[in-house]
Amino acid sequence: NTYATLSRAIAQINHLDPPPAFAMFTGDLINDDDPQSYRVLRQLTQQLRVPTYFAMGNHDFRQPFRRVLLGEPQPDTTPYYYAFDSTQYRFIVLDSLVEGEVGGALDATQLAWLETTLATAPTRPTILFVHHPPAPTGIDWLDEHVIANGAAFLAVLARHSQVRRVFFGHVHM
Repeated sequence: NTYATLSRAIAQINHLDPPPAFAMFTGDLINDDDPQSYRVLRQLTQQLRVPTYFAMGNHDFRQPFRRVLLGEPQPDTTPYYYAFDSTQYRFIVLDSLVEGEVGGALDATQLAWLETTLATAPTRPTILFVHHPPAPTGIDWLDEHVIANGAAFLAVLARHSQVRRVFFGHVHM
């Protein structure tokens, strides 16, 4: 039961001392293809005592996510990516969701935004979050679903030495 597991994880996070700066969900925010599940997710994550951030995964739907979790009255299907700062770090959250597909990709607009965003703070340590892995993981079934244009993504990162880590969530283990 993923909701029970999430409830236990939230309780554990809320009891950490010191508390973390934030909680990050790296996609597949719902697992049953029912957009109403975002309401349950919102109810559960509102219990977190730290700021909460989300990335889109291949099981997600942008419009209901935007409507329920972001409160957008007229949500669209544009990719949901953004940056935020916490302590001395910049965090960048990318959207590799290709709706209706298991695999992922980063569109040209998002890659250009990433390049510009990284260029604006070339000395600030930066950590990225994205759902799909950008390169093979060594897990055969999973490697069929990496970011389709992962080479272009990694080329952007290679030009910016402030990127310290890339975290992804598609592995489910």
